[in-house]
Amino acid sequence: MSCPTIPKTACCFTLVAKQVERNVGAGELYLTESIEGKNVSSRSSDSDLRKGAKMKIGFIGLGIMGSRMAANLQKRGHSLVVFNRTRAKAEPLLGPCGTFSDSPAKLAEQVDVLFTMLAHPDAVEQAALGANGFLDHLKPNSLWVDCSSVNPSFSRKMAAQAAAREIHFVDAPVTGSAPAAAEAKLIFWVGADPADLERIRSLLLCMGNKTVHTGGHGTGASMKMVVNLLLGDAMVAFAEGMALGLEFRAKFCLIHCSTRLLFRFF
Repeated sequence: MSCPTIPKTACCFTLVAKQVERNVGAGELYLTESIEGKNVSSRSSDSDLRKGAKMKIGFIGLGIMGSRMAANLQKRGHSLVVFNRTRAKAEPLLGPCGTFSDSPAKLAEQVDVLFTMLAHPDAVEQAALGANGFLDHLKPNSLWVDCSSVNPSFSRKMAAQAAAREIHFVDAPVTGSAPAAAEAKLIFWVGADPADLERIRSLLLCMGNKTVHTGGHGTGASMKMVVNLLLGDAMVAFAEGMALGLEFRAKFCLIHCSTRLLFRFF
């Protein structure tokens, strides 16, 4: 049994028409609309998929989101080297398309692109810079793509640590729950050098259906925080509306029932 072959037609695509970009020099945030061009995510070409297939890929963090993202890479024909603190969570990915590494450091020695999807900044820092961390073992010019939900300053800190080791860093947190991850319908908010995004765009589009280039390092994490804030506000507003509606209904029922009882005696 072997890994699935990459189909002749593109397997992953996105229909993003608007994209957030940051003009760092002018300090301005603006929107652009485009149908073609490298700044807009679109259907992956055969050459893009083959280029992604040539890269050796590592994946660290196989929880609810990471396991589904890694599985989608395999479904598109990519072999993975994986690591997770609990090996049992990696078992469904092991076989012709997946091998398990004993540590982040050993994994890093085998790959050109490394994805991390971990629970919080401390877990990311421990995997990258702790005992048996991967950052000192990635080859120069390798790519580290962190999909974890972390704060922007932490992403910039990790970008600096990576740059000191000649490693390219991309912060690419996602919007979407477990079902979206399973169906490869995640949205990636990408903070990176444009050239680095182009190197991994076809891989991102195997795990999601939209990629938005938000600007430089840390801007992907910033956009994820903005989206979470908006979602949180929407949930609070919905809860308040429900409470108000229930209160109104209770008062209406009380008045209605009291009126009916009152008219019984007259």
